[in-house]
Amino acid sequence: RGRSFAFVSNLLVLDFSWLSDTWSFAQTYKDELLAALRRTLTVSAIAIAGAFFIGLILGAARAYRIPVVRQLAAVYVEVIRNTPLLVQVFFIFFGLPQLDIRLEPFTAAWVSVLIWGGAFNTENFRAGFQAVPFRYREAGFALGFSRLATFVNVTLPIGGRIALPS
Repeated sequence: RGRSFAFVSNLLVLDFSWLSDTWSFAQTYKDELLAALRRTLTVSAIAIAGAFFIGLILGAARAYRIPVVRQLAAVYVEVIRNTPLLVQVFFIFFGLPQLDIRLEPFTAAWVSVLIWGGAFNTENFRAGFQAVPFRYREAGFALGFSRLATFVNVTLPIGGRIALPS
């Protein structure tokens, strides 16, 4: 009992004056903060949509062992996943101008996050597609589906559901 009372009494003594300072800052700069929130959500939406498609395509290429694309996708995934995101952002924003490729800050932001997210989604989708039992694909082939039709009608729905949570 003594400890819980000491905790409550210490909590009552805490100084929450910083909260009013934070609130006044938010009130003063609310237009800039809302613009930044909109821009952040836009960058996120573009990057998430693009990373989804990169992951889907390269994950399928890695899962189905398409010869050249599989090796290039593996190199892409290893390089991007083993490099910090901030380093990638700096490389795209400050390094590409050295190669005469200049991007606006907004474009550099969504490209950076898209490339980074695509590498992680590639592995997520590869794992999801490889988790589909081979007998399901065999059943698709037995129905007369081509490899692409089997992927679209059998592997993609099942493997996509497996990969979706991650």
